[in-house]
Amino acid sequence: QPAAAEAWTQAVSTVAAYLDRWNITGDPRPLGPDSAAKTIEALGHRRRAQVAIERALQLASQQQASSPAAAPTDEATGRPSVLEAVPEGIGL
Repeated sequence: QPAAAEAWTQAVSTVAAYLDRWNITGDPRPLGPDSAAKTIEALGHRRRAQVAIERALQLASQQQASSPAAAPTDEATGRPSVLEAVPEGIGL
């Protein structure tokens, strides 16, 4: 399913771009603290990144349903893990 993989990569890249643009690091939450968005521009980017997270999770769930070994899951929640599914060595 190359189209789904490409869509997932695009969604995860959107989240990575948000984190990089607003220098959000060292926080375990996918988008950092709620207080990270201090401007209207940052808030718009955060909303876009949230939609991208939801899309990536949806795609990972669909992939997992069709191939259980394909998408890693978070042990605590049982939901697909977007962060663990990002291959190492990919530069954005």
